[in-house]
Amino acid sequence: MDPKRVDKIQPLITNENCTVAHLKGINQVAASLCAWVLAMDKYYNISLVVKPKQESLAIAEKEYAALSAELNIKKENLRIV
Repeated sequence: MDPKRVDKIQPLITNENCTVAHLKGINQVAASLCAWVLAMDKYYNISLVVKPKQESLAIAEKEYAALSAELNIKKENLRIV
């Protein structure tokens, strides 16, 4: 999802009648679609928090791998001595 789509659906999902319970009484298909749209909005908002953390984790794992390799070389040199 991109920010433009999220901005377009905000007026709809903030409407008091846009709930699964309310729409279930009117039409099951509309209720299912509403549940999906609400889930996609929630996923988008959570991904805004998680994505930077995943990128930081990838950087930290690369740094750890480099330092771990250096440590293994030094351990091997120490074992030889």
